[in-house]
Amino acid sequence: MEKLIDYAKVPSLRCYVLLEQTTVGATMFRRGAGDSWTASAHTVGEIALADLAIALPLADLYNGLTFAD
Repeated sequence: MEKLIDYAKVPSLRCYVLLEQTTVGATMFRRGAGDSWTASAHTVGEIALADLAIALPLADLYNGLTFAD
């Protein structure tokens, strides 16, 4: 929550992504109307960053990494 509060103070920031450290997964926070924020969880597929016109394949972000069981 602390990061969200800090990032919300940057008016030009539209979204940001936090990657999990112990498993494949990401949470994307997107600024909406009235400066509200929405979180979405991602464990497979792509993370679409529409404002940048790119999609990040989640598997590629973790390519070469292994996690302890």
